[in-house]
Amino acid sequence: MSNLKISTIIPVYAENIIQTKMLEIALDSLLEQTIKPSQVVVTDNSTNKDSIFSIKEICNNKDLNIVYISNTEFLGAAKNTNFAANHASAEIIHVLYQDDYIINNNLYREVSTIFNSEIDIWMMAQGRVEKRDLVSSFDSATKFGFNELGGPSALFVARKNFIPFNPEYRMIFDVINYHEYFLKMGEPHILRGANIQFGIHEYQLSNKVKSKEVFFELLRFIKSYNINGDQIITAVKLIKREIFHQRLLLLAGFISKRISFRFFIINFMISSIKSVKRKFFN
Repeated sequence: MSNLKISTIIPVYAENIIQTKMLEIALDSLLEQTIKPSQVVVTDNSTNKDSIFSIKEICNNKDLNIVYISNTEFLGAAKNTNFAANHASAEIIHVLYQDDYIINNNLYREVSTIFNSEIDIWMMAQGRVEKRDLVSSFDSATKFGFNELGGPSALFVARKNFIPFNPEYRMIFDVINYHEYFLKMGEPHILRGANIQFGIHEYQLSNKVKSKEVFFELLRFIKSYNINGDQIITAVKLIKREIFHQRLLLLAGFISKRISFRFFIINFMISSIKSVKRKFFN
């Protein structure tokens, strides 16, 4: 059986040379694949003319089948990803953000083999942040942003099953997307091993989003997707990291009247005490 082809979609936003260099590293990691993508779709959301010129030059100099599209209007991360997906032509879509790159040179071969056996799955490739390997687990806390699966660059899905990212969200659009895949196809197939290196840098979106915005996104998600109190309670109990974010979820759960005042105040106090302990003893 022949290998299924993969379209790599790269939604780009670059305003300086550091970000354009990240894109080049991502593209170079595709060149290292034992089975290269049949198509690479780069949708450029940049507004800086120098960055746009550099991105075009980088794309032109790579031995890949790159479809470069410069957006006529500024799109957010979710819309830009969806726009790129609309131009994908292969059977499988891999979302690869410009600040991430592949570290398993055999990844696309392994992915193609698995999808040959079962096309109606969604796959998350295990990766690492800096030197820490992600647990890559999917549980009740994932959809609220407590994400050990990794960012969108871990996602592989058949083009026919691609679910657009919700553009109403700026910070948690990825984990909401995972929740939608779960509702449609169940739990993800997790490809274990060091596959994706997720970038950490000062220019990433998470450094620009305020806590207030995260709170309102959580509140909107709870109401729009009819999340019940039991799901919130289970998520709160599962959270071991990101204690401050846990308190935002507690507040959103209480304001939306999904959890009781007693559960809210007890767990808010416990979370606050944990934060103080971390501050002084870590």
